[in-house]
Amino acid sequence: MKNFHFTLLSLFVVWLPLQAQKLTVLTKTDSISIPYAHLIFYKNGKAIGGTYSNEKGIAFLDFNDRLDSIKISNILSKPAVIDGFNLPDSVYLLESKTILDEQLVYASSSSNPRFLGYRKKRKKSSWLVSTGIEIITLIPNSFKETRELGSFIFYLKKGKPNTSPELKIVFYKNNDGFPGTRLPYEKIVKLDSIKKGKVRVDFLSSHIIIPKEGVFAGIEWMGCIKDQNLIEHKGSSECSRGILCNKGQLKNTSVTYIREVFQYQNWENIDERINFPIIPIFGLEVY
Repeated sequence: MKNFHFTLLSLFVVWLPLQAQKLTVLTKTDSISIPYAHLIFYKNGKAIGGTYSNEKGIAFLDFNDRLDSIKISNILSKPAVIDGFNLPDSVYLLESKTILDEQLVYASSSSNPRFLGYRKKRKKSSWLVSTGIEIITLIPNSFKETRELGSFIFYLKKGKPNTSPELKIVFYKNNDGFPGTRLPYEKIVKLDSIKKGKVRVDFLSSHIIIPKEGVFAGIEWMGCIKDQNLIEHKGSSECSRGILCNKGQLKNTSVTYIREVFQYQNWENIDERINFPIIPIFGLEVY
């Protein structure tokens, strides 16, 4: 009986610290919480996983291994690295002074938007995305002149019930058909009320310019981010979803790239993973 009580006490002592690891990400100048920041875990100099801060800027760290360090970053802030052995309650990020190039926008002669990207074809497939997966494809600019972004369009397969995954719409420069630097704008999409089918995300009020050379556009799948209680958090497999893709002999198939934000951070051409060409059905409405 004494051995049984000792075992229960040991389990309680080990489990409690894992649930108590909580970190708040804030701006350095005015201590405003930073939602949806990246937290990448490093051990022996390699990225082994990570998580996101939630909409309140709070990240729940329930890793089992001791870490060397954690890198925290945000699209509009300079990254910070903290010691994995001595975690603070809060970390402060310094805002970066990003200057966007001013470009001339050609006003459309019609109030109706024009379309760039990929429309649904008869032969379709899907690509399963889970937490930390980023998938982007090159959207050529057939107008050969700068345009203003109106909306981003993509298609989802039906997910599991009682899940509310979130994602980021992201953009990268086109460096001769390869993803360049990440552009300093994104939008968070919550899928609480979206079951499946077409998703249209409005960007018109953001005044984003699509350059002449086109842009890499896509999604970073955040999954179901921890909010209050770790026990209520859905696993990455439960919050995965299929992104609808065109399948078959397509033109310019080698323009889609994928990477794992929290582990293998280098871009990989999606054609190298499968034996048939697919392109995510991503589109832009522009003016």
